[in-house]
Amino acid sequence: MRIFIIFFITVLFYTSGCIPSTESNSNNNNPDTTLRFKNNISALYGTSGKIGSNNLGPAPNIMWKDSLGVTQSLDSLRGKKILLNFWALWCVYCDQELSALESISQTTDIVVIGVNVLDEESSLFDRVKLYDSTKSIKFQLITDALSKTYINYGGTGTELPWSFAIDRQGNIVYKFVGAQTKDQFMSVMNQIP
Repeated sequence: MRIFIIFFITVLFYTSGCIPSTESNSNNNNPDTTLRFKNNISALYGTSGKIGSNNLGPAPNIMWKDSLGVTQSLDSLRGKKILLNFWALWCVYCDQELSALESISQTTDIVVIGVNVLDEESSLFDRVKLYDSTKSIKFQLITDALSKTYINYGGTGTELPWSFAIDRQGNIVYKFVGAQTKDQFMSVMNQIP
């Protein structure tokens, strides 16, 4: 019996640290704590508010943990221009639009955020991670398995892709419907002071 107790305590001791933490800990340099956020893909952490009926006005806040496991939000990005894109893995037009979004994120000061919605909940994070590995996406991707953000931003049905231009004060100034080119995005984004 004593051997069993010692064995049980030993197993418990060694396995207690096996699950990577998703909480931010600035004193912990262990790379395993950020494993879930590899490749700048994050799960939705929270959302609040709903978009106005005219698709303009204050952008509803969304929160996620970045590739370092630090909680970020749209509100924390005030002072920057944001291009918030809604997409799905099954959406051919979303895939076609990807190169324009990637180019904008790499060549301008615009923050591009892609929110994956309307996809099956089961293993969504892993499927988006696999998709990213084939595309080498550099901008922030957020998985929203319950499509809460999509609903708060006025989504109905399966109308994808669509994006929102958000100004430096956190206000939506334009809604793009359907796949856009870089020039189409930039014609609006360049008008934001």
